[in-house]
Amino acid sequence: MQRVKNAFSITKGNKGRRVGVETGGGDGGGNANGGDAAEDRQQPAEDARALALRAVSVTRDTAVRTAVAYSEFDVRRERATVRVAASGGVQTGVALAVVVLTVGPCAALNHVGTTGGAWLEGATALYVAQACVLAFGVLGGLVGGLVANVFGPRVAASYGGAAYACLVGAQAYLYRAANRASLRAGSGKFAVFGAAAAALGVGVLAAGVAPALLTFPSERRRGGVVALALLAVTLPDIAAAAYNVVSAWLLASADVAPSNVPVKEAPSLAALVCLLLTLVSLVPALFLLRPSKVRVLRFSRDSQPGHHNHNHEYEQDQEEEEFQDAAAPPPPSLLLMLRSEFHHAGLILRSKSLGLLAACVVPLAYYGGSVAIFGPTSASAYANSQRALSLSTLIYLVVYVIGATFAGVTILDNTRHPRQRRARMASAILLVLLIVSLVFSFISSVTIYGSYAIYGLFDGFMHAYFLWLLGATTNNPYKQARTVGFLYAIYYLVITFKYILELNVQNTTKYDNRVSIGLTLITLIMLGSVNFHCVSDTCDYDSKDDDELNPVLHAAKYSSSNINNNANNSVESNLENGTMGTTSTSDSTLKGTSQNKSAFGF
Repeated sequence: MQRVKNAFSITKGNKGRRVGVETGGGDGGGNANGGDAAEDRQQPAEDARALALRAVSVTRDTAVRTAVAYSEFDVRRERATVRVAASGGVQTGVALAVVVLTVGPCAALNHVGTTGGAWLEGATALYVAQACVLAFGVLGGLVGGLVANVFGPRVAASYGGAAYACLVGAQAYLYRAANRASLRAGSGKFAVFGAAAAALGVGVLAAGVAPALLTFPSERRRGGVVALALLAVTLPDIAAAAYNVVSAWLLASADVAPSNVPVKEAPSLAALVCLLLTLVSLVPALFLLRPSKVRVLRFSRDSQPGHHNHNHEYEQDQEEEEFQDAAAPPPPSLLLMLRSEFHHAGLILRSKSLGLLAACVVPLAYYGGSVAIFGPTSASAYANSQRALSLSTLIYLVVYVIGATFAGVTILDNTRHPRQRRARMASAILLVLLIVSLVFSFISSVTIYGSYAIYGLFDGFMHAYFLWLLGATTNNPYKQARTVGFLYAIYYLVITFKYILELNVQNTTKYDNRVSIGLTLITLIMLGSVNFHCVSDTCDYDSKDDDELNPVLHAAKYSSSNINNNANNSVESNLENGTMGTTSTSDSTLKGTSQNKSAFGF
């Protein structure tokens, strides 16, 4: 552009000099006329050059404007893409994909084949593997919320996928070792490692995806999301059960010889497929965002008990912009964020909601969380029929999904009623289903298929109800991650206690079906207590509470306020003393920064 301006100025200057020569005359007419003729011959060339330069400049301007327009379009498209990825619904879908690709293949692998998965050989190896699973399961629950809140759900979900891949790989190695005796020693060590890694990853993965499944969905869709999560976990089990039914049906058929049915080769292929699916789970895990970057739908403040408008929702952007301006302090150190996380974890450990939820988890963990442990009286007639047992398992899983869907969509998502009323309706239905389950268990005329159908309906309904209550106790994603992690730690502690009890007390499992009846009643009572004490009929979200429970924002806010307070105190003291030195101010600021180590009482 500067070159174009210079060209125009030169052209104008030449024209001016030419006019001056013509008006001012010359000392010789011949010379004057000759100069005018020469200049007249040069003018078309100069005009053509100026027009060419102008065309070039216009072309350049057009190209620049086009490039700017394309860049602005790319920026808008990138912002739109980020905005779509930051939607609460998209994050919920990503979390569901992570769950179905991690937990699902491992659970399906344990149900494929007539043996129900590959197992270690030898009592010592089994004890070591079980001890590692229980110990690392408790540890994973304790650190799950910390990893999800400090390092982000992306790191938590990625580690969960890698841990489950180790477990599936160990299972595949065990299947291979079953055919080669020389690999059994190495497969035993790898199996212990894979089981321990997966146990550690369970709590971390659950804490990472819990906010996306329990806090991001809106009030009228939370029950449906819970049902989808249970479907994601159960769908691979249904596929494995269907495979077992087909295999057992072919084996029992007189037209197909058992030798022609590739039952022994199926686990190896299934292990390979499950391993690939588990590794694929690392891809959607990369799209999980921190809760502060997610746009969610919340109920407004007028959706309180006594108000009729329970369906009014608004969209809320949870951004960290107040800490990202030019005057904002630098991001807090990892040590400060860890101290903040420990501080809030201690608060949650002393909360009433965690105590009541733990009282629900303890009986659930002890009896396995399924009333199928009741065992129908008619089961003895089908003990030797592999086809009947496989078909009953398939019926249980299919009806389980139906029960979870019925509870989530029909009862728990019915926003025409307050939350506590919906929970009471669910409790009443569960009580009726429990009575029917007991009747079906102790009447021999009821077939095994009918008994397992009612078992699946009860279990699916109760699991969906429990997860919905867990999401209804708090709308803060950081608190939700810590709570889920601690509940997993309690779950593994109860399993550890039961395992030790079975090793040291004889005939403990003999009365499990009777003990489970009382534990199921206790679970229903405690679920009602959680509804009465911890569930409120509002989905309002307090951003201040979010900043306090977010370790990154809380640590940065405390660090900034502490530095500013110390700097202001130093300035005031210098003014009183008559000295205004920068050295004392910087020293005070450094002291204030070092004093942040005791910010949370450690």
